[in-house]
Amino acid sequence: MLDSGSVQNVYAGGIVNSTILNTSSIQNVYAGGKVERTTLNDGAKQFVEASATVNSTTVNSNASMTISDGGQANTVVVNSNGWLQLGSGGTINDLTQNTDAAIVTNTGATITNGKRTDNIGFGIWAGIASNFLLRGNAQLTVYNGHTVTGDHQQILDGGELVIHT
Repeated sequence: MLDSGSVQNVYAGGIVNSTILNTSSIQNVYAGGKVERTTLNDGAKQFVEASATVNSTTVNSNASMTISDGGQANTVVVNSNGWLQLGSGGTINDLTQNTDAAIVTNTGATITNGKRTDNIGFGIWAGIASNFLLRGNAQLTVYNGHTVTGDHQQILDGGELVIHT
């Protein structure tokens, strides 16, 4: 467990299992690092860099997860008031977006097997974003030549859809 203000760095070849990050703690996962089963609580932050992999991360209220270009996450749950930023070239396989969770991403990223709190599937694949729920601080940027599709796109309560032409 990492308590208030603690920092954990996971470098190439490093493997960390079952970590709980509390108030203002930070976990940095660098290229070649691997993290399994992380819970991010109030104010905690996880940064996943290029060529790093995290599995089974839960982002709780007021916590955040940032995945850079080339970073990968598998099985991510973002709960109410949690925040996820997925950069262009980053990948998430199996993402659950619960009520009032904010996702900030773009069509250069990849999300497979996304599921919203209302059980509607969503994702991004090859520049096509489908069925996003944008609420609160959520934002989806659609790059020039890319597409937004789906019968269940929703922009609510301050969510933002940015389309580049």
